[in-house]
Amino acid sequence: MTNSFEKSPVRFRLFVSMVYVVATPMLAMLCASTGQAETILIKANTATMNLAADWTPNGVPTNANIGKFDGAISSGNEGSLALGGNVTLAGLVFSNNLNGPVSIAASVNTLTLDSSMIAGGTGIDMSIANQNVTNNSPLTLKGFQAWNVISGKALTLGGALTHTGAGVDFSSFAGKLGTLANVNGILGPWATIGSGTSLKYATNNAGVAIGSYTGGTALPTTGGSATANYTLSTAQTETAAITGNTLQYTGNAQTLALGAAGTSTLTLNGLMNSGTGALTIGADGNTNIVIGGANNELVIAGNTNGITIFSAITNNPAGASSVTYNGLGTLTLGAGTTSGVNSTTENSSSFTGDFVINSGIVSVKKEVSLNSLGAGQNLTTSALGSPAVARNVIINNGAILSIDISNPFGPGATSKSNPGYPQFTIVVNNGGMFRTTTGNATIGPLVLNGGTVSITSPNKATFAPLGLENDVTVGGSSPSFITASAGGGFNLTVTNTQVRIFNVADATGDANVDLTVSAVMDDNTSPAGASSFIKAGVGTMLLAATNIYSGVTTISAGTLIAGTNSPSGAVGAFGNASSAIVLGDANTTANNSSPALLAGGAFTIGRAITVAAQPSTGTYTIGGYTDNNSTFSGLITINTNLTVSQAANAGANTLTISGGITGGNAGSKTITFAGPGNALIASTAISDGGGTVAVMVMPKTASLLFVLN
Repeated sequence: MTNSFEKSPVRFRLFVSMVYVVATPMLAMLCASTGQAETILIKANTATMNLAADWTPNGVPTNANIGKFDGAISSGNEGSLALGGNVTLAGLVFSNNLNGPVSIAASVNTLTLDSSMIAGGTGIDMSIANQNVTNNSPLTLKGFQAWNVISGKALTLGGALTHTGAGVDFSSFAGKLGTLANVNGILGPWATIGSGTSLKYATNNAGVAIGSYTGGTALPTTGGSATANYTLSTAQTETAAITGNTLQYTGNAQTLALGAAGTSTLTLNGLMNSGTGALTIGADGNTNIVIGGANNELVIAGNTNGITIFSAITNNPAGASSVTYNGLGTLTLGAGTTSGVNSTTENSSSFTGDFVINSGIVSVKKEVSLNSLGAGQNLTTSALGSPAVARNVIINNGAILSIDISNPFGPGATSKSNPGYPQFTIVVNNGGMFRTTTGNATIGPLVLNGGTVSITSPNKATFAPLGLENDVTVGGSSPSFITASAGGGFNLTVTNTQVRIFNVADATGDANVDLTVSAVMDDNTSPAGASSFIKAGVGTMLLAATNIYSGVTTISAGTLIAGTNSPSGAVGAFGNASSAIVLGDANTTANNSSPALLAGGAFTIGRAITVAAQPSTGTYTIGGYTDNNSTFSGLITINTNLTVSQAANAGANTLTISGGITGGNAGSKTITFAGPGNALIASTAISDGGGTVAVMVMPKTASLLFVLN
């Protein structure tokens, strides 16, 4: 059926047609977090490991995969394997039906075992293996993982081992560990065995078995040796500088005092609490802990009793140094006060390498560089190291970084300090959490790879508990979340810019939501002003809170879903503004993107919508995401073609467009009603400037073509 309506003068041609698409799943199902479970890939009967064809089912291995070796690979191939390229897996499992010993040849390529995204990281599992395993290629470890070898079998590592930011539990290692030698009596601060008060450093007993290191000597009060592994079981005060390889605490709740400021530094590669109580080290503003060793890394491990460090942590004199936490309890950094030397002196940690949290909780209770310090103060320290250096603070599966004090990284304003916000990137991996329990924490770049940001304190009159001074990137292979309780939220911008970009990848690999934001999105604070928001990336983002930001909302790519009503000129999913929501920008054209704005339930989007004059081979879409009565009641102005899509209707639910559709520029425009659910264009619906046509489109009807002249 074709209808033609003629108007004069000519402004543009508008074509309306109907096609059919697959129904969209329900919102509640799409927002549910299932977490990231590893996928098992079986090693195929090939001689390399880097290609999709090397695994069953076919797929290039990633840190979301466990690689399994079993009888599917011949003895000839498994005995002369080559990486073939860099290979990353979450772990390796060796079955009891191997056809021969497994040997990976020496290579310039690297095998990476990255358990940072997986709960209870597998690492290397030879618990039922019937053959020995040798890897002569370089091996890089990430995250905290377990190595398990059955008695009578051997794991031999002939290539270089990189373990910065990682940890290995050898508690179930009953076999032999070949080639890898002890350093200063232990495998390293990264290698532990046992749990609770039996937690120890792991040692390779001449290649016979992995055991608990018991050769530690009492911590002296002065001097020491860089190769010594020290023990401490009671309170003690150091009277001069101390140097050691590791320090293991075994007593009840006590304090290790470091003496006068600047005179009693404690230099260590490893720190462990396996005692019956918490260990406290130093005093606020007092002597530093210096990161030691050739690896320039301080690895902190412990049982559930926790460690509190008041002292600042500084670089090894050789250069940038990192901190790794592998403990089960809480590592508290700072005294937790908001006055006195703790809040007004630049005396926190200044190390410039990464901070990796593999387990437990790291609680930040050190406030630095308050506003009262005056404009322009250089800010070079924080509880998590230097905020003036671009580096990473990484929160891995099962770990929590908790901000438990205000101003943990400075005042958050360029008028007060330099830099005004931290330059380090906070990376929250699958199963990890970045949490704020108080107010006024300003952060820089934020990366969510299936992680969660949890805001547990309410907004204040002038600022939210969390402020963003750089953009947000979402990736990984599972959904991410920004949540809030007590009505809390975050400032989209603080001082540097009035626009915040959320670049959301298709982490789930389908139409499911990749990022859910249920925290309130607020405006700029210093000075007060409107913040705008750009949704970029091909993934799907859901705004579930009643937001109060007042700038422009732009969808450059991917899908943005309203999880509540969005009235014009009042608070709602897209903030408190009357400006039009914009679909498309210059990046839409550059990337040929497909921006979409969808209602995620029985909601009304009352804001005007502008489909920008940005040509793209992609599709501009508005519509309904679920089987509900949803409404677009604002005027829709189209400067390029538009698709209207509604989820399949089980009953009489309808997507209603009641605010009208009009052309914004000259030329022909096509509106495609893609169904498969009902769509109703009501009231003053489609206009070329000289008249309107009311249209109701039902599923399974003939295509409709409207030519307006």
